[in-house]
Amino acid sequence: MVESVTQAAARLDAALVLAARQQTAAIGRSLLAERDVSSPDDLSASQRVRWRARAKALSRHEIEAATGWGPGEVVDLVGLATAPLEASEPVIEAMASGVAPWRLARSFWRDCGSLGAEEAAHVAGALFGTDPDTCAPERLDPDGEVSEGPWFHREFRAALRREVTRMRSTDVAAARAAREAALASRAMSVTVDEDGTGASSSSAQPSR
Repeated sequence: MVESVTQAAARLDAALVLAARQQTAAIGRSLLAERDVSSPDDLSASQRVRWRARAKALSRHEIEAATGWGPGEVVDLVGLATAPLEASEPVIEAMASGVAPWRLARSFWRDCGSLGAEEAAHVAGALFGTDPDTCAPERLDPDGEVSEGPWFHREFRAALRREVTRMRSTDVAAARAAREAALASRAMSVTVDEDGTGASSSSAQPSR
């Protein structure tokens, strides 16, 4: 019962992010119409920056009025909704599948919104993706497949801190290599005998 309710709530959270995206896009189109232009490409670079900021500000104002949320949470909602698709889509898909609620999606955006698009997309893929070759080791089951269960919040936040730290201190390729090393060490167990000698063996360990 509780599992069904939390999964349904996460799916509604995903619908809310998509609604914020659609609303902001609609407001953006209205602002372009006011300028008598049909595409942001018809604006100068500085005009596009102002247009985008204005559309997001108006969208946030409407969402605050509709939900009663505080401005900080609304900023995060619109930020994730309007983020590049490579960063936002894995998050929304994980929410829609019941893996992650808005609480975790917001944590992701608060930590990754200031990253570059490629770096934010890398973290999104690691935390919310479904590819066992690139997702965080915490999401793998003992068979090495991506778990369909919900993210455990403590594990999520630890993985988020790790991935963001990597993105801030190294490049994406190096982060992938570090992830592969972490996965390899996760599957390695060591037995130490009484005489001090030891033996290692490779085996998949439960993530939780």
